[in-house]
Amino acid sequence: MSENLSRATLGFICLPTDLMADKEVPLVLSQVPGVAWRLQKVKMCGDTINEDAYQSVREHLFDAADTLRPQNSVSAIALACTSLSFTLRGDDVYESLQRAHPQANVTNMASAVVDALKFIQAKRLAVLSPYESGLAEANENMLAKAGFTVVQSINLGLSNDQEISSLSQQSISDYLEVLVEQSEDVDTIFLACSAFQTLTPRFIDGLERKFDKTVVTSMQALLWRLLQISEIDDPVYGFGQLLRIKRLHSSSIISNTKQILEPKAPPPFEDVYPSRVANTRAKLLPRVDPVIDKNSLGSGPLTPQQMLDFDRDGAIVLPSVFGFEELAILKKSIMGVRDYYETLGQEEVDLSTRLVSEKSVGGVSVDKKIILKSIWEVHKNTDDAQHLRDAGPVLFTLARDARLVGAAQQILGEDVYIHQSRINFQQGYSEVNPLGGTGFLWHQDFEQWHSDDGMPRMRAISMAILLDRNTEANAALMIMPGTHRYFLQAEPYSQENSTKGEAALRLKTGPILGDHILPNLANKYGIRYCKGEPGDVVVFDCATLHGSHTNISPWPRQNVFFVYNAVSNILNPEGGYDDKALVRPEHIACRSEKYMGVPLKPIKQIEINQ
Repeated sequence: MSENLSRATLGFICLPTDLMADKEVPLVLSQVPGVAWRLQKVKMCGDTINEDAYQSVREHLFDAADTLRPQNSVSAIALACTSLSFTLRGDDVYESLQRAHPQANVTNMASAVVDALKFIQAKRLAVLSPYESGLAEANENMLAKAGFTVVQSINLGLSNDQEISSLSQQSISDYLEVLVEQSEDVDTIFLACSAFQTLTPRFIDGLERKFDKTVVTSMQALLWRLLQISEIDDPVYGFGQLLRIKRLHSSSIISNTKQILEPKAPPPFEDVYPSRVANTRAKLLPRVDPVIDKNSLGSGPLTPQQMLDFDRDGAIVLPSVFGFEELAILKKSIMGVRDYYETLGQEEVDLSTRLVSEKSVGGVSVDKKIILKSIWEVHKNTDDAQHLRDAGPVLFTLARDARLVGAAQQILGEDVYIHQSRINFQQGYSEVNPLGGTGFLWHQDFEQWHSDDGMPRMRAISMAILLDRNTEANAALMIMPGTHRYFLQAEPYSQENSTKGEAALRLKTGPILGDHILPNLANKYGIRYCKGEPGDVVVFDCATLHGSHTNISPWPRQNVFFVYNAVSNILNPEGGYDDKALVRPEHIACRSEKYMGVPLKPIKQIEINQ
């Protein structure tokens, strides 16, 4: 049971044969601050799932709910069984639960499913159920009566919860594949039993990505509905889009609920991280978003210890992610595109957008040669990133590499897309570049992505794939571990600090940090170099304070950067939260409908024709 009782306590009345609720309810609700939960089993004759057994439950519903003492110790309560909900008369269920907890909102799993399907505007369903024929027919009749068309269904004919719960997630996916192949014009997949093992992190997300359909499951729908009638709108990540989206502004007809909420208009994009406030000095505000999805500690490419280290420090270095042969392919492709532009010279290359050059002696490099500092927008397909030339296919695949995407999904607890990408060359000292590779000012990425681009929440991470050895000498990335726990509320750009503002904008790092901020943070948290070997990957949070000094060593520090953003965290369509900021171009802040919010499909290896 959860400890924090400040917002709501949800009650679940479950069958004695239920093997999943004890596991799945905490997985989901532990993401929602201030929500507690209590589970109670109701008496039932036998273990077989059939209408006779369910009728024996009727007389025990009140006793089970009444066991949750004191009276009204739950703010919302539900019967947590789909087939039992549509088999028993709804009035009997509500009367029994409401009599035990008169002030609680009451619902049941079957009506929660109907409400959820109406909320997402489902019309045509493909249904996978475990039931024998009688219950399966009753289930489909319930859906038809609610106005849905069951286009195709598969009923497994299982007779008890243990058989259903033992069904592997791979088997569920295989059954759905057959089901979807047989169905035409289906918009939603419904998994019609709470005994199905579905609420493990990213399983439903994976099904939605695989079949390109919304997936609704019985327990997912019940959790959604209990949160909705408790007026709790927090997004829950990793368990399908139903739990991610806002749940308090539907105009759908809500069925069979004792206390019906009035429909609410969609809220504006709330600014929970106000910044650049007039007449306010820069200061730190507490972070309100989780750093990692703690339900994913053991389910992904990162070890539990790596996840906890990232949670503590806001950055980790993953050793030897890419091997020698893969690095050779990457470096050959990237060096080829760099050499192409540098050979052309300044008169022939457009440096106004995706290509950024170093500015050395007198504002231009010696002999007017181009020394590339960065190439932006390196994650898109070749049609949309022709500036990458032959390196395009390699970088497109790299951005979707399962090792990178999987780690991002594990940390954030949901599907991801790329907000921003680039190659940083940091080429170092040479005769034509005697001032070396320019560094980056201390900054917090999220402040700029939020204020300038409209990224709502701290739900993004950066990954740097190291192509060279990164050391103190060649200006490896520096971080202040622990600073990701704060939001840097920056000062606004103004005439009074125009020099600072222009310098920051030129280096694309956001507002300059004041003397009252940076030394205190450095003294408290220290400064750490993210050192690594070629093939290592540096992962750091969007709020981790970081920067780098100029590389005047003769050794380059060439890295590829991808910023993975949660698909639920797309940019505010109205622009940045700083109303004075200009909308930044696509290569810096992805807004294209083709890419923004579209989940990346992981690729298992770098599949490149050499």
